[in-house]
Amino acid sequence: MRAKNIFKADKGIKCPFCRQYVDGYRSTLTANAAVQRFLLEANKAANIAAAARAAAERKAMGQQGPAPAAAAAASSAGSSSSSAAAASGGLRPPSAGASAAAAAAGEDQTWNCGGCGRQNFIWREFCSHCKRPCANPYATDKLSQTKKDLSAVSREELVGYIRDQGGFSLRKGLRDMGVSIDGQKSYGSVQSVREATAMFGLKRVLHIAEMLCDPDALRDASLHYLGNIGVQRVFESLAKLRLAFPPDRPNKDMQEWTAAHGGRDPFACLLSALLARSLEFCMHDKGVYVAQCAANLASNAELVEMAKAVFPLALPVSRDPRGVFVLLSLLDLFSQRIWEDTVNCSLALQAVDLLCNQFSCSDKQLVHTCHHALSGKVVVRAIAVSMPRTPALKLAIKIASHAATLAGSGGGLTTLMELMQLYGHNQQAAEGLRDVVTMMCYSLQGQMGRFATSKDEAAQEMLLCLVERLGHEQEVGWLDSIAQELVGCADALQDNPGGMEILKFTLSQPCMDLDNISAHISDMKHLLGKKALLPVVADVMERVGANPLPPAAPKYPAASVIQPELKYYLSQGWRTPLPPPPPPKAGEPGYEEYAAQAAARAEAQAAAAAKARAEKEAAAKARREAAAAAAASATLTWLHTIFTTIGMIAMAAVGFFEIKRVPVSKSLPVATVYVGFIVLNNLSIQLNTVGFYQISKIAITPVVVAIEWAFYSKPASPRILASIAVLLTGITLATVTDSQVSSRPLGMLVAAINVCVTGLYQVWAGSKQRELGLNGLQLLHQVAPLSVALLAVMIPLLEPVGFTNPGPDTVLGYTLTPGAAFWIIVSSMLGLVVTLSTFLFIGATSSLTYNVVGHMKTVLIVAGGVLLFGDSMSAKKLAGLGCAMAGIVWYSQIKLGEASKAGKQ
Repeated sequence: MRAKNIFKADKGIKCPFCRQYVDGYRSTLTANAAVQRFLLEANKAANIAAAARAAAERKAMGQQGPAPAAAAAASSAGSSSSSAAAASGGLRPPSAGASAAAAAAGEDQTWNCGGCGRQNFIWREFCSHCKRPCANPYATDKLSQTKKDLSAVSREELVGYIRDQGGFSLRKGLRDMGVSIDGQKSYGSVQSVREATAMFGLKRVLHIAEMLCDPDALRDASLHYLGNIGVQRVFESLAKLRLAFPPDRPNKDMQEWTAAHGGRDPFACLLSALLARSLEFCMHDKGVYVAQCAANLASNAELVEMAKAVFPLALPVSRDPRGVFVLLSLLDLFSQRIWEDTVNCSLALQAVDLLCNQFSCSDKQLVHTCHHALSGKVVVRAIAVSMPRTPALKLAIKIASHAATLAGSGGGLTTLMELMQLYGHNQQAAEGLRDVVTMMCYSLQGQMGRFATSKDEAAQEMLLCLVERLGHEQEVGWLDSIAQELVGCADALQDNPGGMEILKFTLSQPCMDLDNISAHISDMKHLLGKKALLPVVADVMERVGANPLPPAAPKYPAASVIQPELKYYLSQGWRTPLPPPPPPKAGEPGYEEYAAQAAARAEAQAAAAAKARAEKEAAAKARREAAAAAAASATLTWLHTIFTTIGMIAMAAVGFFEIKRVPVSKSLPVATVYVGFIVLNNLSIQLNTVGFYQISKIAITPVVVAIEWAFYSKPASPRILASIAVLLTGITLATVTDSQVSSRPLGMLVAAINVCVTGLYQVWAGSKQRELGLNGLQLLHQVAPLSVALLAVMIPLLEPVGFTNPGPDTVLGYTLTPGAAFWIIVSSMLGLVVTLSTFLFIGATSSLTYNVVGHMKTVLIVAGGVLLFGDSMSAKKLAGLGCAMAGIVWYSQIKLGEASKAGKQ
């Protein structure tokens, strides 16, 4: 823009096309804040200049003092509307708005006589009372005295006059109708038109209209530097004539004209001539002003006719900025006026549907159109007017599906932002546009990080606008997907304040779940480090705390058609299903059947919900029972240890063995690994599958061999290792029935620690006896009381005790029955026997032999299940039992041979 030539304080704003001073500009680049600010200042200057000119004109006509209150109010209203229009980028009629304000206020419609002070209409050359000449410069201008009588000129002469002098050549004929004009405006109220036509008739005006009703003549007069201004004044005057003589208050001359022209008044005839050359008017830098002026003055029915003539030419017209203004004017007028007109509303929407079909017929042409900000604005405006009708929804989906391509240009980004800023005028339109936005997310998926790290402010602004729209639509899934992409490039966003702001804005959306925010922050910690992450977390948490509470109910009754989970299916060519037809209303055919089906669906949904609740309650009950069982197992182990301690004290009291005291520091390690062996076994079976638990038990044997070899210099012979390998292979085949490894990594860690602690416990149960000079009974007598104390400390950490709230799932809230007490005593006695036999057996033999005998127990359990309880015996299980028995026999033979050889020595 050439800023120095755009506006002047004393004249207003100059149009760069016609070089005339106009009322104001409207923004065509809504996303460009600098352009908006510039046009806002320009329009303010134009309003100040217009007020100054109006004051000067009133002073020249004898109106001393301040302007009337109505005129000041109209001027203020015009200023506000101009500023709002420039700031919002909306359409604003250039001349009709100012004329309407002037007509409402009475400004420049009359003049006061300098002699008698009487008020006269502006078309009068002399005062109607004292016959004094008019002091109005527009009425006494020498140029208004046309030498030729316009009521008798030919068409060619009239066109020549208009092209040479513009509106000045028409002053005499229009003033006889009660309308006075200057270069830019026409002045005349309905009352002045009626008074002037009653005195002078409509001969000259109707002759002018008759001459310009020829399409060729209208084109020749309009497509010229001055001619387009004169033709605009003719359109404005004929519109005033229509208002002065409506159908219920006819004029004789107008009736004759209407009868001779097929029921159309002069304005309608002139508009028909324009529509016959609509392509030329829309593509010409002067004719475009005539087309916009006619559209602003046309009725709703005539707007529909204009749309039917112009919209089929949308593809070539939208390539030119001048044609874009005409299309935008028609669409804006539709959105402002057509919804209240029940007669023409459906016809207007059909015309807009035709426009949408014109753009969506070719994907290549559509992308080319949307790459330009102006033509893309036309496409988005057509979608806004026609939504949620099928052509508009189809067009919007096509634009969204090409979002990745459009994001490569500034015009394409502007088009996408315009589309994201549509919200819909009803629920159905809002849901359709929500699906369009999610389709746009799918198309842009994988590029969010590139937009955030880009140096292009338009790309970052588009991404910010997308995140804001998704937050408004409560699309948590897509917000989480975008946040995941941005977190992946968080290290690159550190040096990009705009990109980091987008990441914070995404994480702090009100609909985002705190768990998801925490997960994303945890991922950022690996990329940024704790020190760099702290200010980011503080900022995000502050924003989350300031967010309003989310609504209790979701915004939409159903999720969007396009969800992140469907991206795989969409990439494989899966097509989104069409929406179902609307249900029939009461009284329509098929309503009874639909109501019965709806009732059946509701009943089925209620039954499914009840079943889901029952399953949920059953699962919760099972979890509570499992927790109670785990608690009972830990407490029961503690009771067993207490019984073992009492039993050892009793046996020592009756002289079953001699008590031998050792320092607590010597026996505490054995007690510690004993408690760890019990606790970790319980945790392992809770966290892991049965198959993995069996594998971990089998792994204890090689761990025992490794500990004895590494710490006690007792390497096993190759024959013993081979026999153990055969044994373990058989046990694995016979007991491991699934291929699962673990339910989670924590289970694997617990199982690994359990294997090491159990192996160490078994080794120490034998080595500590020899190291301390104790037998198995004496060592157990020292270890049992320490184990009771350690387990008492561990129980509150492992299970709910119920100190404050002794419920049924806690230890203190457990109901002890006589039957339960009997079985606790029996199991405690058996626990004493098992623990005592472990210490005695390992002390007499070795920890490796104890493991082999333990695997023999497993073989007997599996065989007993088959023989006594009818368990199935598969080929795998049979082979495993045979292999395990072979390994046990082989190991026993090796040990007996070593014992006999040691006896001979």
